[in-house]
Amino acid sequence: LTNYLTGISVRLEKDSMTYVNAAHPPGLLYRAKTGRIMQLPNDGILLGVPELKAEPIISRKAAVLPGDILFLYTDGLTEAADASGEMMGVEPVARCIVENAGARASEIQDRVIELVQSYSSQFDQVRYDITFIVAKR
Repeated sequence: LTNYLTGISVRLEKDSMTYVNAAHPPGLLYRAKTGRIMQLPNDGILLGVPELKAEPIISRKAAVLPGDILFLYTDGLTEAADASGEMMGVEPVARCIVENAGARASEIQDRVIELVQSYSSQFDQVRYDITFIVAKR
C-alpha cells in the first residue's frame, strides 16, 4: 500500500468527548482521578484503500473530567529512534504525561519535545513527521 490515510477526529464537549479512529495511533487519555493512562481504541480501517472491505467506523464517547488530559499524536512521535535504531514507542510518552499531569498543557508539550530530543539522535531529521496535541481539562 502506498496511498492511504489514517485519522482521528475528536469532538470535545463540556464533560465528554466523541471520537472516531481510522487506523491512526491510539490516542491517550490520562485520568486525573486514577492517575492512569488509557489508550483510546483504534478499530477503524485505513482510509482510501478500495481493496479493504468498507466497514463503518465506530464512534465512541468518553467522559472528560477536570484534570484529565487528552494526547493525540502521529506515528512519527513513537517511531523516533535512538542511535541504535530502536524506536521510542508510546510507553515513555505515557510516563511523561503521568509525571507532568499537574502541569499546564503547554508545559506537557514542552516535556514531550524534550523527551523526543533526548531519545532521538536524529531529532532534526524526523521532527517534520512529529505532530501531537495536548488538551487538558
